[in-house]
Amino acid sequence: MRIKHTVLSASVALACLTTPTFAADAIPSYVKAAMADPGRPPEDIARDKDIKPAEMLAFSKLKPGDKVVEMYPAYGYWVRIFSKIVSPKGHVYGITMMRDLGEPRRDREKERNGEAKNGLMVDGTLAIANIAEYSNTTPLWESVSQYGGNVALPEQVDMIWCDHYHDMHEVGAGYPDVASINRSIFRAVKPGGFYIANDAVAKAGAGMKEVETTHRVEPSAEIAEITQAGFVLDGQSDILRNKTDDHTAAMNNPEARDKADRFLLRFKKPANASNSDRKSTRLNSSHLGISYAVFCLKKK
Repeated sequence: MRIKHTVLSASVALACLTTPTFAADAIPSYVKAAMADPGRPPEDIARDKDIKPAEMLAFSKLKPGDKVVEMYPAYGYWVRIFSKIVSPKGHVYGITMMRDLGEPRRDREKERNGEAKNGLMVDGTLAIANIAEYSNTTPLWESVSQYGGNVALPEQVDMIWCDHYHDMHEVGAGYPDVASINRSIFRAVKPGGFYIANDAVAKAGAGMKEVETTHRVEPSAEIAEITQAGFVLDGQSDILRNKTDDHTAAMNNPEARDKADRFLLRFKKPANASNSDRKSTRLNSSHLGISYAVFCLKKK
C-alpha cells in the first residue's frame, strides 16, 4: 500500500506543478554562447531541433561556475555544452555506469557491434577531456553494482543531470540497487542543488516494467524513486512532449529517443538538508587508478 500511495502522490505533484515555456529572449546569454561553440560536431547540432537543449538548460538553472555531473554521458553531446556554460571556474564530471570494467566489457561490445567503431561510451568523453577547450571535464566510470550503489565523486556538486535514468534499472548497469544510488546522489549534491531527469514516456500503468523493452518510464514511477531519496520535485516542463507518440515504440537509437514524447523534471535538494550523513568523497583505489589513467592521457 505504501508504494501505491507514493506513486499516486507523485502523480498528483506532477499534475500540480507549472510547465514553463521559454521565449528566445529568456534563454540566458551564457547558454546561447555555449550553443554557438564552434567545437560542437555537426551531428550534435543536427539533433538540437528535437532535443531543444537551450530550453532544457534554461529550465535546469545550470549557471557559470557550477559543478555538474552527467550520468551516462555517452558520446558527449551534453558534456561539450556543459563545459562551456560552467567555464572557467566550474567543472563537468561524466559518470558511465558499467556492469563490469575493462577489457571483458570491450570484448563483448566488439562481439555485439562487429568492430564497435564507436568503442565504449566512456571513450567519447575521454576524447573530449583530452581537448584543451574542454579541459574542465573529467570522465569517470565504475561498476556501482560492485560498490553497493555508491557513486564516487571527488566533491559535492551543484547539479546531477540524467538523460537516461531508466538505464540504472537495466542489465548494462548490473541491476544495481537504484534506491542506494539515489541516496548516494542525494549526498553528492550540495544543499539547494538540483537533480535533472528526463526520459521517454511509457504507457499509463507501465511504471518501470518497460525499461529493458521499450526503454520507457512512467513519469510518476521515476518521481517516486527520486523523491524517496530526499529530493523535492521542484518543477516540470512540457517542452519535450510529443502528442503524436503513442508510447509503444522502442527507443533503440538516438533519433527515436530525440523525437519521442519525453518528460523533463527538476528536483531540488532542500537548502536546509543536513550533510551529516554525507560519506567521504575520497575516491577508492579503483577510482584513483581511473583518475590517474585520465591524468596520464591528458599529459600525452
